[in-house]
Amino acid sequence: MQYHAPDKNQGMILTVNHNTEEYPLWQQMFLLVHSKNFTDMLYSKFAIPSGIPEWKQKEARKFFDHETGRIQKLRNSAAVRIDPTSYHLSPHIDVWEKLVTWQYFHPETNELENRNVGTQFFKLKSEYQHLIEMEEKKNPAWLDYSFFDQVKEHKVVPNYFFSFAPNNRSWHGAAIDPTKMQGVNPHARRTFLGFLTFQEWKWHHFNKKDYLGHEFYYTREE
Repeated sequence: MQYHAPDKNQGMILTVNHNTEEYPLWQQMFLLVHSKNFTDMLYSKFAIPSGIPEWKQKEARKFFDHETGRIQKLRNSAAVRIDPTSYHLSPHIDVWEKLVTWQYFHPETNELENRNVGTQFFKLKSEYQHLIEMEEKKNPAWLDYSFFDQVKEHKVVPNYFFSFAPNNRSWHGAAIDPTKMQGVNPHARRTFLGFLTFQEWKWHHFNKKDYLGHEFYYTREE
């Protein structure tokens, strides 16, 4: 399997519309993240004042089903991704179509733990906090690192999951380059990631078939 294009700037992805039967573990993982069990849990966790912005929660209430007591039409745009050795995302807050962003690192070893190649979170420096105000509805441009202090790194270690609700403070990014990957497996940055959205918004991060069109609950019998 070719994980990287020759220029090492593109990674490999696997989405639910591919032949996932070849990868039985990931077939089950896809069933889980596309299930109502998982989408309902993610939405409920972040449907709070400091989480999903109120204007998105108001939009979500349009899909509330009184009979079941749940928000309908939730979907996960998700993929298994083997990241390239040159991969750079400067600080950004995510596009408005994302209700929740989640990521699961699954490298085979801890060799990347102290390589500074995880997902980083940032806070605006004090001198810019009253000068820069982001309007998340307009998908604002990414900013330079000089405006920020790094406050957290989710490291690339086995079986590590994190999630957050994009809003006008959710600054995050990643910076991977060949110098950081020297002496380790170039395919080591393995991640399963996704973005909770609404089917009605018709937004996909990976491809137009990266989530299932129907709703279901995941059970061991699936």
